[in-house]
Amino acid sequence: MCRGVEAIVVDYIRPSVFGKIIPKLAVGAVYALSIATLGGLCYFIYTDVGIINAVKLLWKL
Repeated sequence: MCRGVEAIVVDYIRPSVFGKIIPKLAVGAVYALSIATLGGLCYFIYTDVGIINAVKLLWKL
């Protein structure tokens, strides 16, 4: 996931348009969001019902 979103950020937040600092901050934000997502998924897997059971619960709705 991280590489695809990173490619989008690199393509659309160009240094020629936004300067030199904002593109670097945007790529850093992509990495931070990816790490937070991974941490959230690991927390969900280990402390809650897990991904498969969560999908089953959503499917029952």
